[in-house]
Amino acid sequence: MKISPKIYALLIYEILREQDKNKQKQMFLGLVDLIRKNKDQKKLDQIRRFLDEIITQKEGLIEIELETAWKTGSSLKEEIKKTFSQKLAINEAKMMVKEKINSKLIGGARINIKSDLWDFSWQTILKKMKKVVAG
Repeated sequence: MKISPKIYALLIYEILREQDKNKQKQMFLGLVDLIRKNKDQKKLDQIRRFLDEIITQKEGLIEIELETAWKTGSSLKEEIKKTFSQKLAINEAKMMVKEKINSKLIGGARINIKSDLWDFSWQTILKKMKKVVAG
């Protein structure tokens, strides 16, 4: 039976909403068996992306995309949530940081919230400095 990554993600979302932890565990194990039976393990990354979208939409979350040259720690992500929740007057609990690694960045970070981009990358800072020095 062909099941799309989006359908799997919707099933996972519904399983996560189950209050009874034993029933939730049974349902999740059943879904894992179904994924194995259908040989859909290669769809796991797509399923995760769809699940992120579904949770963001249904729970009213605000996604913060944090783009850096290397993996960051959870304390930095929490600090970013705190700072931007105050700056944008958004409940911090409704914010979710999604990390994106971009090896082309020299350093620093780019932060994208909704359609707003804050570029703190060293590349951008160096370009701005070059303009100032060049006059």
